[in-house]
Amino acid sequence: MEAKMPDYYSYLPYETAELYKRYSIDIELPRLDAEGAADVSSHMKKAEETAASAGSGITDFDIRVTNSGARSMRREVSIKKGAPKIGMYESRGGIGDFTSSANHHIEINIGRERQSRIKMLVVNSMHISLPIHINVGEGADLSLMEFYTSVSEHRSVVVPTHEISAGKGSHVEISIIHNGNERSELLGLMNGYAAGKARLKVNTVYSGSSKSKSISILRAQESGHVEANEIVYGTGLQQFDINTFIINEGQNSTARLESSAVLDGSARCVFKGFAKINKWAKGAKSKVSERGMLLSKDARMDALPDMSIDYSDGVSATHSAATAPPDSEQMFYLMSRGISSEEARRLSIMAFMSKHLSGIDNPFANETASTLMLRRIRGEAFENIPRITSRDIWHTKAEPWNGTA
Repeated sequence: MEAKMPDYYSYLPYETAELYKRYSIDIELPRLDAEGAADVSSHMKKAEETAASAGSGITDFDIRVTNSGARSMRREVSIKKGAPKIGMYESRGGIGDFTSSANHHIEINIGRERQSRIKMLVVNSMHISLPIHINVGEGADLSLMEFYTSVSEHRSVVVPTHEISAGKGSHVEISIIHNGNERSELLGLMNGYAAGKARLKVNTVYSGSSKSKSISILRAQESGHVEANEIVYGTGLQQFDINTFIINEGQNSTARLESSAVLDGSARCVFKGFAKINKWAKGAKSKVSERGMLLSKDARMDALPDMSIDYSDGVSATHSAATAPPDSEQMFYLMSRGISSEEARRLSIMAFMSKHLSGIDNPFANETASTLMLRRIRGEAFENIPRITSRDIWHTKAEPWNGTA
């Protein structure tokens, strides 16, 4: 992995400014001791059964993780005992203590100019700390899909910690789908960088869990490209706190953050997208976009896009945010063509989300995310692993971003 990086985490205004404390959702991390010990065996059995039958839901998984351990038959994947160094997160109090208690971690190493497609399933029955190190060699290509679900009948927490290194000229897409049940909570941590002429795209779909919080830092070196595509669907009392920091470290680098949320009931989402163009990053291009659709008067989205530009010669930087209910004119047009109000509402929501879903290149991840969105739009409850159906799914292929708005 890369040498020690600057402490960008502490640079974030959301860590230092009093103003932003009101826009924070806290997740209390449990002590990993005998808590819930009486139910451990039954939880693990249910998790193992869910993992074993997962092939009938989405597709066969190459890596399967439960509280009892991880399994993989792929040569690119190593399951190591104990927890590695947590890097920039190890000093963050409870986060460091929790993540350092992991009983195993996953290492994915893709050799130079090799291609790999990997699918991972994580079934949480109690509390999981899961460090994941991804190292992609020069000119290599990796598409990784991760699906997170939970089977606990009591409060459970999952903390995936990603360290991603995309070597020169490589192409890396990480698609992460969170669909824990209503008793689960999520704290996701990520540090990723794209070396010269490398492309690193991270798609994250938040559908389940009562509380979800993520802290991600993505860096692009000279002529490198980093992209974060975030999709949230929340109902009831769900809460989401999404913190994403994109950085142009080198000349002619590009960094893009696209965030979207559909919220119903009393759901709340906070998007805190921050972009930074470092000194001497000539020709850098950066964009932050945050969009929300509110389906009820009690739903709430706080959009806080921000930027810091240390070099202004020949750079392009934009940020924007917007929140609105479903388009009434669009709804009226559909209903005037004989479509029921309920169906018109569903079509309007899906049209809003299709742009962001189209940004997921991985076909399994794309179909899974689309299926989850359709189920949520129809008012169905969280489900461990959905059966895939492409019925009523449509979207166009997203074009690669060239730095224009």
